[in-house]
Amino acid sequence: MNKNYQIESNKIIFENGIITKFEYEIIKTLKVNDIILVLIKKPFRVIYNRTIFAVSYNGNILWQVPDRDSYPGEEKDCPFVDMILNTEGNIVLFNWCSIAFVVDPNTGTVLCEYETR
Repeated sequence: MNKNYQIESNKIIFENGIITKFEYEIIKTLKVNDIILVLIKKPFRVIYNRTIFAVSYNGNILWQVPDRDSYPGEEKDCPFVDMILNTEGNIVLFNWCSIAFVVDPNTGTVLCEYETR
């Protein structure tokens, strides 16, 4: 199967007709092996930090990025804002509070985290 899909607002539409819908608009996707990482845009003034999902090509949500127990200072609003596949082949997720998470693409398990500022 040629693993193609298209994005329409808050939906991924796969070439086989399967649709996976999210609560908020999709702003970025990243293909990694047999999954698609999906970054959604949370609405202004809504605290929703778990903005990255992994989706299989059959439309199943495999995992959603975990939330931290705490953030720097008193900050509570720290959604993820970007994701990359770095030169070492690791998936790195970046949040609004300048914390990067390296995650296992198959499980979403956080392998390590570090500050980016």
